[in-house]
Amino acid sequence: MLLKTWRMVTVMLAALSAGMSFSYLLEMPQKMNYDAAMYLDVTHTLYRYFAVIGGPIEVGGLVSAIVLCFLVRGAQASSP
Repeated sequence: MLLKTWRMVTVMLAALSAGMSFSYLLEMPQKMNYDAAMYLDVTHTLYRYFAVIGGPIEVGGLVSAIVLCFLVRGAQASSP
């Protein structure tokens, strides 16, 4: 049960992290047409929570993937 739950947590964190990166990538062509002042304003206002929420999500995804590796390895070692 722990292994299934941990897999789901890892997949969810990875999906959230990839979603944030993909949304930023999709917005980039339109933002390249902004002048410097407008680009700076948009970046400082629109992406504030990308750092506040997105940073811990990415770190959590990495940590949960590492823990999942150890859990899977332990589950296979204990199997007959």
